[in-house]
Amino acid sequence: MLDSQHFPSQIATDKRPLPAVPVPMTRILIADGNDVVREIAQTAHRVKPRLTVCGEAIDGEDAQRKLRELRPDLIILDLAMSGLNGLLAAREISKFRRVSQSCSQP
Repeated sequence: MLDSQHFPSQIATDKRPLPAVPVPMTRILIADGNDVVREIAQTAHRVKPRLTVCGEAIDGEDAQRKLRELRPDLIILDLAMSGLNGLLAAREISKFRRVSQSCSQP
């Protein structure tokens, strides 16, 4: 049986604030050929303060360059971009991610 011996009153009445724990930001790369879509996606940080847009790309080739340069946590791809479309870009990006992850492991 649990009683005051197991849970002293000082624990229940302690009102000290908990220490702040840093919350990591999620960095997003937006790859879309439409300016309006990229502009709308830029507002993501207003809805979720832990999100930040670290870059924009206008096509698949640009997305690949920005991926290597910026190293985002998340990539939003338009599947119907001109040039290298989002589906092909995703395939190439997944290869790059696998290679970079295997290089970083001891």
